[in-house]
Amino acid sequence: MMLTMVMTGIFFWFTQVEVNQYRVQLQQELIQQDTRWGQAINTLRSLIKDSDDQAQKKQMQDQLRTVIAADDGIAAQIDALKKRQSPAFLAGGLRAARYGIEANQNAPAYAVGGSTQQLQLQEKQYRALTKARQAFENPDETLQVPGLLVNWQKLLASPATLVLVVLILSTLWVIAVFTPNQQWMQLNVQPGWYWLVANWLLMSGLWAGMLLLANGMMYLLGQLWGQPLLSGRMSWHAVRTGTQVTNIQAWLAALAQGWLFFVGGYGMWLIFTQQVQRWRRW
Repeated sequence: MMLTMVMTGIFFWFTQVEVNQYRVQLQQELIQQDTRWGQAINTLRSLIKDSDDQAQKKQMQDQLRTVIAADDGIAAQIDALKKRQSPAFLAGGLRAARYGIEANQNAPAYAVGGSTQQLQLQEKQYRALTKARQAFENPDETLQVPGLLVNWQKLLASPATLVLVVLILSTLWVIAVFTPNQQWMQLNVQPGWYWLVANWLLMSGLWAGMLLLANGMMYLLGQLWGQPLLSGRMSWHAVRTGTQVTNIQAWLAALAQGWLFFVGGYGMWLIFTQQVQRWRRW
């Protein structure tokens, strides 16, 4: 239990650090993009000023309006990020994506907002968040309870974690199997597989309890100290960005995976260790 509490606290603290780093990184990326758009705007204004061809000047003026509109979207995002306003950030992102796509089509020489495919994906994601009235968050680095629990449970269900847990929880079994001191366990129970099944059931239940405890503690930490990246809340029933599943579905899937993989892996480990001991006796 103590190990579970410590690991939960460490994960929550690391997530706080990652969220703050992501916010700083996002601001830097937006400022860099705003600078590139500004350079494109200055270039177009200079070309328009020096051009004597009215048709060409009109074309460049149309391009300038598109580029300025895209830059306005980025500027709105920077302002919303400073004020921690998720709706304004999404609105600015939609504007930047819309006019960024138009700039790619009509002013490709001055478009610096990214590829059309990237901007279309951004527009789709931001529009979905706006329609569902969800906060803008990085789903992989968030302190909002739904996303926090999904990421925590995914870590608990990872192969490295499960291997470590299997090795820790099988300590008594391994000691009893590979040492002459059989008082640790009643291995003389007949038939012998009774004790193997009993140990397997006990540890499977223990791991289920540890999963519930770890998720319950993380839920409590998220409720008490979890802060949004900007503002607003993340719903359990919101579709995770870049996927087709909701947060509750992703969490339940990771929870089931973490328990079922442990049950299967732990059972195979018990059988393997017992078989190795039999080979040693032969």
